[in-house]
Amino acid sequence: MAAYLLIGEAPSADFAARLADRYKECPEVHFIAAFGTMLVGVWYLEETKRW
Repeated sequence: MAAYLLIGEAPSADFAARLADRYKECPEVHFIAAFGTMLVGVWYLEETKRW
């Protein structure tokens, strides 16, 4: 299993919140949240997962 950390900045706080809301139910997402314009997420993926 591989873990991925996303730290990014959205153009606005509203956009970051919408992204966090959109991906929070994804089965691979362990954590995702917006802090103002900053977006932080943690994904866990099986080694065999292909995108």
